Amino acid sequence: MADIQVELLPKNAVAQATVGPAFIGFIISMSMLGISIAQIIFYYRSFPRDGRVKKSIVLLLGFAFSKTVEYYEPSAHLCQSFVALLVHGFFCLRIWRVSYKNVKLCAVIILPALAQLGTAIYLTAAYNGEITDLYKPGSANPWLASVPFAANIVSNGAIAGSLTYYFRSYRIGMPRTEPVMQQLIWLSTSTGILTCLLTALTWTLSLTDPGGASWLAILFVVGKVYVNSMMANLNSRRHFRTMVERTIDYSMHASAFDTTRLATE
Repeated sequence: MADIQVELLPKNAVAQATVGPAFIGFIISMSMLGISIAQIIFYYRSFPRDGRVKKSIVLLLGFAFSKTVEYYEPSAHLCQSFVALLVHGFFCLRIWRVSYKNVKLCAVIILPALAQLGTAIYLTAAYNGEITDLYKPGSANPWLASVPFAANIVSNGAIAGSLTYYFRSYRIGMPRTEPVMQQLIWLSTSTGILTCLLTALTWTLSLTDPGGASWLAILFVVGKVYVNSMMANLNSRRHFRTMVERTIDYSMHASAFDTTRLATE
């Protein structure tokens, strides 16, 4: 009996060390899940006049987002990739407007997003419900599993860089509009940097320690960051529009009003 207890202790210690990071990530992601649900409810109550496209994106986002809770189900990882595609699509629409229909720039954003979803579909069909099966020795799956990470970094970087560039170009030097544009630039830059860093860290840990739970802990959180970043951009429009309409005399500064309003749509 003593020998059995001695043998079980290391196994229990290893199990606790493995599950611990994943549990922390799970708790954080559940907290962010509650924030995301609250933001979605706030959106539908605050912006009833939004177009069907935006409302449809938020509706699909909420449905797909609810499926990502079951982390160890194969469909959960597919839904998380679909969530990333919806978020990238939303920001692509915003860049389409602020860049005055720059097709090439939008292609740089949406094509990697489609690639990561396509890869996720294949990987979901390829493995048997065990995420560690993706990293079997001699398999090509580890490299295929890297495609979504790389694609998301490209899309996130392009979105953050594009929005920062165009919002800076909209700065016209008026003291009253500067706070609005500075907040938009800060929101775009900080969100892009955060998502890129989290994705890169998850990618690195998945390759260096595929059997561990550290990268899963971050993966739990990344999807929630995507959703909250999109909903924060949608719900902050009222604040920015109020600032613009309160501080700008439209009859005297029509161009300033139009460009700032475009940036907050």
